[in-house]
Amino acid sequence: MADAISVVDNWLDAIEAGDIQRVTDMLADNVTVEAEMVRTPMTGKKLLPAMMRDTLSAIESLRIDRKKLIASGRDVAILARLRATFGNDLEIYGEKLPTSGKSLDILAAIFVEVNAEGKISRITRVRDTFGVIQQLGISPERMAALKEKFDRQRRAA
Repeated sequence: MADAISVVDNWLDAIEAGDIQRVTDMLADNVTVEAEMVRTPMTGKKLLPAMMRDTLSAIESLRIDRKKLIASGRDVAILARLRATFGNDLEIYGEKLPTSGKSLDILAAIFVEVNAEGKISRITRVRDTFGVIQQLGISPERMAALKEKFDRQRRAA
């Protein structure tokens, strides 16, 4: 089995580089993703490339400062500060969010499980969602509407 910390560190490097193919290749086919804003976990890596492409295409620069990486067997916990500068507006679920020229600086905890094949099989992310909304100037109502669109799209898939 590949060293879990190395797998996760390489995955974070791929995210920073905006290399969606490399990020996707590092995921198990049946990866489960849990996030603070989504009640039901997402399963399978088919949804992720499109979501990542939309987000990463709007970001001019992204830095993930690893504050702490702790591993226990196949599990890795990361405390990270994410700093992003948006070069374009973010288009998500048919809506354009006015993010161009804005910066984001948030703290996140990410818990990752690496399977025996060295692929990421589970991701659980917890971040300061209110901080994201506040820094990007997105109204809570608009966030709720986006979340509903996301939930509908996921149910349809």
